[in-house]
Amino acid sequence: MPTAASALARRRSTASRPTGRRSLAMALTRAALRARRPSRRCRPACRGRPAPSLDEGHGTREVRDAAAVFNRMAAELSGQFEERGLMIAAISHDLRTPLTRMRLRLETGEVEAGVRERCVEDIREMNRLVESVIEIFRPADVAEPPRVDLSALAQSAVDDLAETGAAVTFEGPAAVVRADPVALRRVVDNLVGNALRYAGGARVRVDLAAGVTRLVVEDDGPGIPETELERVRQPFRRVEGSRNRDTGGTGLGLYIAQQLVRRQGAALLLSNRPEGGLRAEVVF
Repeated sequence: MPTAASALARRRSTASRPTGRRSLAMALTRAALRARRPSRRCRPACRGRPAPSLDEGHGTREVRDAAAVFNRMAAELSGQFEERGLMIAAISHDLRTPLTRMRLRLETGEVEAGVRERCVEDIREMNRLVESVIEIFRPADVAEPPRVDLSALAQSAVDDLAETGAAVTFEGPAAVVRADPVALRRVVDNLVGNALRYAGGARVRVDLAAGVTRLVVEDDGPGIPETELERVRQPFRRVEGSRNRDTGGTGLGLYIAQQLVRRQGAALLLSNRPEGGLRAEVVF
């Protein structure tokens, strides 16, 4: 028969052990604290500081998925902000040159027709810069793009240039793609204009193979160094390192073309031809 002392000892032992509910509560508390760690690391991003890269290898599946989504979102936003900041800075820099020329001409008191025409040309140059930036930042249409005859569009662009005396040709079968016709025309104009500017001529064609449609623009110019093929897609990046009127352009042509091509769900490929010159391909 148990004594009073042994019964008291058993009650104390039972009281000292956590109950099932207490154990569950402690486990849930620890899990909640672990789950909060990634969210705490998000706070710097909300306070204007660079967002950290969250650990995608620890925590529950939901936490890992949320960390992966946050990391992708943070990377995309960071790239967009950096891109827009670069664009604004570059435009501000480039606008100073024509504005300075106009100011100097007007300060000297020269008002003859030739000076006025040069001022007008400076204003046109600024307008081209502004229009280029507007084109890049124009919101993409979320609706499904219409069906466009790529060959007809390219032929029309080539005919317009040929009327001005440009050395440009086109060949290719009929090819229908889904794209914004205005954006696609801008892509063709930019790629062909780039070839005319640096090579003096361009050959445009449309290829169809294995269900893939390609718009190809080739020239016989100096091409682009292999180390520069990716960097020339950046805004204001020019191989010869200048932006004067003799070489033309502002270094935005390939960058704008790439952005517009991406909006159409296509890809822009650049490569040097074995025979010499550059090949630009828009792949649908």
